[in-house]
Amino acid sequence: MSENESVTEKVIHNVDDLTISEEDSKAVDIPVTPDSKFLKELNSTCVNLTSDLEEVIEKVAKTLHGISALTVGNVQTCTSGVQDVGQAIDKSVHSMYSLIASSEELDKEMMSVLEIAEKVKRVKTVLTALEENLP
Repeated sequence: MSENESVTEKVIHNVDDLTISEEDSKAVDIPVTPDSKFLKELNSTCVNLTSDLEEVIEKVAKTLHGISALTVGNVQTCTSGVQDVGQAIDKSVHSMYSLIASSEELDKEMMSVLEIAEKVKRVKTVLTALEENLP
């Protein structure tokens, strides 16, 4: 067996067998011409792979577009909800200030009632004292 035949008959069992010794590199100087049938099959496979890849990319783009549209819709819904809550809070704060102002007015108006209550207590005390002094 010649040196060239021994190189071509080697079987690669693992990655470590891929190292080529200096002796092997001198022995492999045979020019290789590709087979036209192989090239046609390779070209056909590449064309099929390209069209499959384009189809996958198109599906991914459509899916991402749908996800993006859904995200925009969700953000708009959240924005609307936050605005509505903000308006409701503003109305509640306004109503609370109105209630406080009304309570203060009522408190001022009730001052006269307190004065009258004090007068009634004094009259009651005077009447009780008079009743005790009567025979």
